[in-house]
Formats: sequence, C-alpha cells, structure tokens
Amino acid sequence: MGLAIAGAMLWAGSARAQLVVGGELGFNVSSGSTVNSAAGTSVETKAPTEMGINVYPSIGYILGNGFTVGTKIGARYSKTWQNDANNTEVGKTTLLLSPYVKYNVVNFNNFTVALRADVPVSYGMGSTSTKVSDKIVTTDAPNVLGLGVWITPELGYSLTEHFRLYTSLNFLSLGYGFTRTDEVTNPDPKATKVVTTHNFGLNLDSKNVLSVSSLTIGVRYVF
Repeated sequence: MGLAIAGAMLWAGSARAQLVVGGELGFNVSSGSTVNSAAGTSVETKAPTEMGINVYPSIGYILGNGFTVGTKIGARYSKTWQNDANNTEVGKTTLLLSPYVKYNVVNFNNFTVALRADVPVSYGMGSTSTKVSDKIVTTDAPNVLGLGVWITPELGYSLTEHFRLYTSLNFLSLGYGFTRTDEVTNPDPKATKVVTTHNFGLNLDSKNVLSVSSLTIGVRYVF
C-alpha cells in the first residue's frame, strides 16, 4: 500500500497535480470522581486524571477525478495521574505514520462527502513513576506496535479557494487493527511476554457516537 501511494504521488507530481498540506491538532483532559454516601458520611474516590495532546501534520496530492493521496505523520503524548496513595503517574508517547487515499463521493457546492482509506502504523512507548518510601521509582512501560487498515467517512467544506475544513466520522470507521505489546515480566530479556490483539469490524456504538473523540476536525491548504 505504501509503495502504491508513493508511486501515485510521484506520478501526481509529474502530472502537475495540486499539492495539499494540512494537519490535525488535538488536546483533551478528563477527570472525575465517585461519591459513596452511607449513614450520614460520604467518601469520595477520585478517578484517574488524563491529559493528552496530538499533532499530526499531513501532505498530499489532489490527483483529479475525486482522488487524493498523501500521508499523515506525527505524535501523541498522554499523561495519566492515577490519584492513588503512591502518586502513580503514567506517561506515554505514540508515534504515527498513516498513508491514505481519499475519494470524493459527493460534491455539492462547497461541501464534499468522501471515503478515506488509511493504513496507520504506530509505535507507543512510555514509563510509569511511583512513589515508594519517599522515593520516586520509574519503570519503562511496555512498547506497543500498531498496524491497521481503516475506511472512514469524511465531510469537507471549502472556506476559500485554498482553505478547506474537514471532519472525520471516526465512529463509522470500518476495517482491521492489530496491536503487539511487548511486556517484560522480569529483567531477563528472554522472558518478554508478547501480547497481540486483533480488531475487525465497524467502530460504532453509543459511547463512540456521543464522544468528542469520535470526530476529528482538521484544516487543509491547497496550492
């Protein structure tokens, strides 16, 4: 798939196709608590607090006939405070490379409805810090490799001749995802446990539809 996209981009350059650059910037913070009341007393338990930020610049070519090819590359960083007695903090960085092919199914004035096929490759790494006897102990978190092929509907709107807004309906994604997690069970490298997961189907449920993360909003500039 990557070779096909690379070849298409080279062909696009020779055919004087339109260059398009853009990207996505995201930020989220989540927290909460549970209060149990009994016999006139109440106990509040804080849920983990999570903060995340992602930056995904992209570049591509509009080939004509409704087709666009390109790739997205970037990173996401997240940090979670467990709010427990050990002041546990988990930090994670995920690198992403995602070639894509997009086809405009419907064009109506400044609006477009498209289907985008992504081939994301991600690699996550991180660490966990815990307070033990007034000392901060840091351990490496398992590395996670992710691969996938997903088809996602996308809505677009042209603000001007060059600037275009778009939103990806992630809760309607259809495809396949694979992750491999290397868990070290003790200092012996040979004792590493490999955990693999597979996910195939339509990414649709009530939680996804109601979640802000189900929508990705970005901007593109067409030269």
